[in-house]
Amino acid sequence: MGVQIAAAQRPVSGERICGDAYLVLSAAGTTNVALADGLGHGPPAAQAAVAFCGHVRQHQTDALDSLVRSAHVALSSTRGAAVAVVRIDEAARRMEFCGVGNIEVACEGDANIRPFSVAGVVGKRVRRVQVFEYELRDPILLLLTSDGVSSRLDLADYAALPLHQLAERVMARHGKHHDDATCIAIRAAVGRAVAETPALEGERLPGTGRSFMVQRDSDSVWASRRAARLAEALGFERRDAWAIGIAVSELVSNAVKYAGGGEVSLRSLLGARPGLEVVVRDSGPGIPDPQAALEDGYSGGRRLTLDERLTHRDGLGLGLGAVTRLTDEVQVRNRAGGGLEVVARKWLHK
Repeated sequence: MGVQIAAAQRPVSGERICGDAYLVLSAAGTTNVALADGLGHGPPAAQAAVAFCGHVRQHQTDALDSLVRSAHVALSSTRGAAVAVVRIDEAARRMEFCGVGNIEVACEGDANIRPFSVAGVVGKRVRRVQVFEYELRDPILLLLTSDGVSSRLDLADYAALPLHQLAERVMARHGKHHDDATCIAIRAAVGRAVAETPALEGERLPGTGRSFMVQRDSDSVWASRRAARLAEALGFERRDAWAIGIAVSELVSNAVKYAGGGEVSLRSLLGARPGLEVVVRDSGPGIPDPQAALEDGYSGGRRLTLDERLTHRDGLGLGLGAVTRLTDEVQVRNRAGGGLEVVARKWLHK
């Protein structure tokens, strides 16, 4: 069987930090998907949500009821969180679900799969923990949503969409701007692999879904996929969508290499000239000549010599040159408080 996962996430209006967090772990044929909605909003809520995801990572082989009970103790010093964990064992063709609080779950494809979250807040009050177990006989589509997504949706209306588009569409149509919101879509096909994009890997802690922190080289892969999928959902042709993804990968790699990481924001541009805007900010040393950095041959804060350019193999275009070719507009500036900000835009119809 095959398991495919996609997610969309954003914070409550006016906040930059999302109080939700989610985690995807795949090992030895078992996939764990965790979603946590920290009580309230902002950094304190995110702290609780992140703590739960970290607990799941450390105890991913525990029985789900034991995992949630031990998380209740581990989160006692936080605000607490509504949580849910889905575990899919591909070899056994079984699925388990355990949820506490206001995490909603919906299923399409098997009328017998109808788990639900019990009342409570992990870290504050949990009266009981219940695990639902199911045999996976047919392909299913499962949707996990935090309280920021309206439960008044019919999953059947979205079932035919590619998974990443489904998550984005549900968020756009049913997300509440007065609350943090996360939507995770899971597709499991019995007896065959899911022919779609690779499963979502790793964790998102904490982020907006369209605004997230990057700290490692591997984050460039996730950020690239995220940008490309969003571009396709906005209507870009696949070639242009992946051009955006490659540009984001280059920008993230630069931020990690020269500044130890940074923040990436993806924003859809509406109106008479629709498109997608990518903003990458870091707290590094900046660039002495931002305009020169947009040209090929500028790397590491200086213009390379001809011999260096002939032997240089670090990046698609020696610095930000590749980004200028892959997108329509690029602006680079040194931030007043230190660090660099790069804004790249690509228009849907030039």
